[in-house]
Amino acid sequence: MQQSKIFSNSVAATVEVIIVGIGYFVLYRYLLRHLGIELLGVWALIISSTSFALIANFGISTSIVKFVATYYAKNEFDKLKKLIFTAILFVAVSYSAVSGIIFIFGIYAIPFFIDDKYISIASQILPFSLISLIINVMGITVGGCLDGIQKNYIKSYIVSLTSILLLILSLLLTPKYGLKGLVFAQIIQSLTMLLLT
Repeated sequence: MQQSKIFSNSVAATVEVIIVGIGYFVLYRYLLRHLGIELLGVWALIISSTSFALIANFGISTSIVKFVATYYAKNEFDKLKKLIFTAILFVAVSYSAVSGIIFIFGIYAIPFFIDDKYISIASQILPFSLISLIINVMGITVGGCLDGIQKNYIKSYIVSLTSILLLILSLLLTPKYGLKGLVFAQIIQSLTMLLLT
């Protein structure tokens, strides 16, 4: 039984790496061709700036695995539900607070890092990028619960599926909405991952 779980998790992880790798390769080539290197750079800068919100994690997303495994092994499902709820609530509140600070400082900082002609679009996508990050981290936190009960393969398949979804949505939305379409695709991907997880 244990060997079967290990095998399933290994296969799923391999599939995830392949699909995500190919998906992002195709996506970046497409974005480079259709948005251009400058807008792609704006997107990359906004994404990297929102990653400062990761300080709000406090190790919750990874430490939850141990406690989930303990409660699951003891069949303490009431404690398990409270743990998951508390972890998601804490992550949502802490990331929202830090994201609010990043947004305020980001609006003032953008003109120092981005060319004048891209300031407007950068300011427009910053809040959506932060929203995507918050939802994504909530999904990662719930995904840690699957790790705790050795159902990693489920998370891997969800990540693979949502990576394909991101690629499809980006191809559909970017031609019409530009950089905003890409960010909207990320939000939908993050929401789908959270709900499926």
